[in-house]
Amino acid sequence: MKIIILSDSHNSYWFSDFLHIAQSGDMVIHLGDGKRDVEDLKSVLACPFYYVSGNCDYSNVYEQTIEIENNKIFITHGHNYDVKYTISRLKQKAKSIGANIVLYGHTHIPDITFQDNIWFINPGSLCRPREDKKPTYCILTLTGGKIYPQLMEF
Repeated sequence: MKIIILSDSHNSYWFSDFLHIAQSGDMVIHLGDGKRDVEDLKSVLACPFYYVSGNCDYSNVYEQTIEIENNKIFITHGHNYDVKYTISRLKQKAKSIGANIVLYGHTHIPDITFQDNIWFINPGSLCRPREDKKPTYCILTLTGGKIYPQLMEF
């Protein structure tokens, strides 16, 4: 299964250029800060689509848990977990619910970390990267019980 993960698209005027990439996935997950972009994705995707709100979206659906191919995936924007400073609160949450994959955004900085048998994946920002990074998203491939995250430049 090929999952396209993005975050922090912030309703950019050139988000439409990303829609063809999103359509190439078996599933798409948006990790917040891009409410209008979420609506655009809903209108074109035929595959399963999950999203959470970010701190700029003014909603109250900030996290959810999904199960895919024997993986428990916790998705959140991350601002309620202080992810700009540490992933320790995310790790506690993952352990408490038995998640082996955590997807988060908010920092605008891409990162893939494997700690305590948990994957922590931040796709970075699709439209407003920080720290001289390029716009990024993530492709997460789940196949044969294996987990393969890959950061991609947009």
